[in-house]
Amino acid sequence: AVALNAAETPAVQRKEKPFPEKLVVFLGRITGQKGPETFMNIATRIYEANPNVRFVMAGSGEQLKKLITAGAYRAIGHRFHFTGHIGRKAVFELFSMADVYCMPSTSEPFGISALEAAYCGVPVVLSKQCGVREVLKSALMADYADTEAMADHVLNLLDDEDLSRKQVEKGLKDMAKISWDHTAAEVLATFQSIQIKP
Repeated sequence: AVALNAAETPAVQRKEKPFPEKLVVFLGRITGQKGPETFMNIATRIYEANPNVRFVMAGSGEQLKKLITAGAYRAIGHRFHFTGHIGRKAVFELFSMADVYCMPSTSEPFGISALEAAYCGVPVVLSKQCGVREVLKSALMADYADTEAMADHVLNLLDDEDLSRKQVEKGLKDMAKISWDHTAAEVLATFQSIQIKP
């Protein structure tokens, strides 16, 4: 039996950004598994099609310095922001202003941050390698290596407010049946169903 993760989030009110551009967010460890370099490539494609976008990469890890250096030499350098590690309060502050959350992981057992973003009213774009797709079944997805398809998904959400709104509504419906209480009950029921032979 599989017991899926859930997420707990504070009540988050959408906030106006301190800049006019749209905001696309990546949140996670800055390691190969999470796809931060892929996110930078996706951001570059998005910026080429729509320069009125800013990108935030929140998190820390061994690839951070390399990516900061790489970003400085790209055309998006002035629109790409690195926060380093941020606490939970700052995470939800960021989600309250985000227009799209992008998780391009190469290998991701689950990905609770995608649930947190969706709970905060942010449409989500996932790689097909993310376990959270089992919950966010309606999220827009592509293979992690297909940066063009992932960039197209993000661009469509940025350009089409109706699509964005519908994706948020679908995401909330996807998550309506999950909670930590429900997950705990499933785990308990599984243990209780196991008969240990003497």
